[in-house]
Amino acid sequence: MPSAAMTQYGGARPLRRAPVRAPAPPVLIEPQRPDDDGIDIKGLIDILRRRWRSVLLPALVLTALAFAYAAMTPKLYSSSTLLLLDPRDQKLLQTEVLPAGAGSDASLVESQVRVVTSDAVLGRVVAKLGLGNVSEFGGASSDPVERAASAVDTLVHRIAVTRADRTYILEIRATARDPKLARDIADAVTLAYLEDQTDAARAATRRANEALTARLEELRSQLREADEKVQAYRAAQGLVGKDGSAVTEQQLAELNQRLVQAQATLATARARYDEVRRAGADATGQALNSQVITALRTQLAQARQKEAELTATYGDRHPQVIQIRDQIVAIEAQIGGEIARIAEAARTDLAIAERDVANLQAELDRLTGRDVKDASALIQLRELQRQADAVREVYESVLARVKETAEQEQLETPSARVLAPAATPTAASFPPRAFIIGVALAFGLGLGAALALLRERLDDRVRSAAQLRREGLEVLAVLPPYDAPKKGRANGFDYAIRLMRAELRDPIDRQRERSALVVGTRAGDGAASVALNLALAAVSSGERVLIIDADPATRALTELVAPTAAIGLYDVLSGRVPLMEALVGDKRSGLRALPMPARKSPTQARPARGTYERLIAQARARFDYVILVGAPLADEPDSRAIAEAADQVALVLRAGRATRTDLSTALRALRVRGEKTCGIVLTMAAAGAGA
Repeated sequence: MPSAAMTQYGGARPLRRAPVRAPAPPVLIEPQRPDDDGIDIKGLIDILRRRWRSVLLPALVLTALAFAYAAMTPKLYSSSTLLLLDPRDQKLLQTEVLPAGAGSDASLVESQVRVVTSDAVLGRVVAKLGLGNVSEFGGASSDPVERAASAVDTLVHRIAVTRADRTYILEIRATARDPKLARDIADAVTLAYLEDQTDAARAATRRANEALTARLEELRSQLREADEKVQAYRAAQGLVGKDGSAVTEQQLAELNQRLVQAQATLATARARYDEVRRAGADATGQALNSQVITALRTQLAQARQKEAELTATYGDRHPQVIQIRDQIVAIEAQIGGEIARIAEAARTDLAIAERDVANLQAELDRLTGRDVKDASALIQLRELQRQADAVREVYESVLARVKETAEQEQLETPSARVLAPAATPTAASFPPRAFIIGVALAFGLGLGAALALLRERLDDRVRSAAQLRREGLEVLAVLPPYDAPKKGRANGFDYAIRLMRAELRDPIDRQRERSALVVGTRAGDGAASVALNLALAAVSSGERVLIIDADPATRALTELVAPTAAIGLYDVLSGRVPLMEALVGDKRSGLRALPMPARKSPTQARPARGTYERLIAQARARFDYVILVGAPLADEPDSRAIAEAADQVALVLRAGRATRTDLSTALRALRVRGEKTCGIVLTMAAAGAGA
């Protein structure tokens, strides 16, 4: 018998005893597959690592396309200005046609955003900078009008106006291929907007002035007609008084005033006369206040004093005394004459005052009769005068407004100001290469991951033990390739074989199970190699092991241990050859094999279950452990008889090749009765597939 090194798997080195796990109930029927495949994070990482090409290919393609787009797309530069819309009213005159400022309503501010990008503003920019002659804006048309129109249409998409939230600040951003042109466009748009606002205000003021001027001419004609009606009616009625009043009315007013004054003078004259008559003229106030009488009385007092002195000195007959007495008489005569004149003047003043009052009263009586006649005419005159005054008031108001609007047209100022002029950009704003490539890379990785997961979802192959365990299947062992790099003992093939042996032989309740069937789904799954290495591991643990090739389809075990054998399993089952005479192998090592010679007839009958039960019973009498290698279930689905006879069943699947359909077919074919240890062995599994 060849040594273990001659098989496609190895395992000749001494192996330590593997840990023992609690046995699982036997798999008798195919389990139901849950709707959710239960992919966890680790499983997701394993899928992406296994299908890394599906992940990287879309990412590389999209990144290359993004890089090509970023490299081929012309660079665009952006420059911006900040414009403050002043909401305050800047009144240069008391009254204005339009309120200055943008107003406090947010909708009015938003409307200014649309004004900035209107054709009226952008047309000024195109004309000022000559953008119609720039190929980037004007196109290739030979018609200047069409180029200008094309430039306006292009400029609409190159201008972006944004308003900071809850502020009156507008950012005007211009984009062009030339950084200097972008700066000039931003400044030109700002200036054009300010000019447009100023021109609009002036035009509104001009239209208002023209309308007021036309109205002023109408009011002037109306005022002239009203004044002519007043003058014509006054002349017709003889009402030529001052301020529209009748002459009679004016005369009565003046006459009444004069009569009152005359009556007051009469009262004063009568009071003075009564005083003169009652107390004498010398006791009146006029006499007492007269400077002439006062001077005469002073002279009289001085003369009498001198008379007394001379009389006392010279006596009554002295000439000086006589002379001074004559002076006293003359002074007294003068005083009397002055008093008489005052009395006469009082009588004269009284008579004059009485005469004036009588004359004025007579004139007043005469004019009173005429005033009644002019009263009705005066009422109509005042009505005409009020109408004329109303027209005059409106006329004067409009005239003043016309002068104000004419002056205001020259004083209009923009209601916005530039906070920050445009600057020449130093870096391109479009295309954002890093952003585009980053988005393409991220989207490509996401798309690749989605494709990988989709392929995994659509992939029916079995790749890991986790898939099997999620479906409720018992996994006995996960075997990596024999020559795979070892990252640790737990990942080695030899350790996995020892773990499988311990799983099947070490538990107390499984020590009574002394026969096992190892069968694959398809040829090449490695069932014969798994069975041989399991037998070698059991032999190394001190057991006597018999391995039987029950695979008439591939004879894989026979090709490994005794390719030229002439007698074998069918000879023993038919009774032609005793069991011990048909075995090959080394008696001292404890490992013996029953080969499967080539079939002599394709129609050779298949042994029944009882036949295998008798064979296993004979083998168990001489060996500690009996291992049978069944035919691939896809080729020879008759291994159920052996599974019914054996104590343990191990279904071998090759990771990455066996499909769920193969697994379902195998489980249906191996549907057995009784308490058996049944499980799956996953071969050629990648690192981490046992998770």
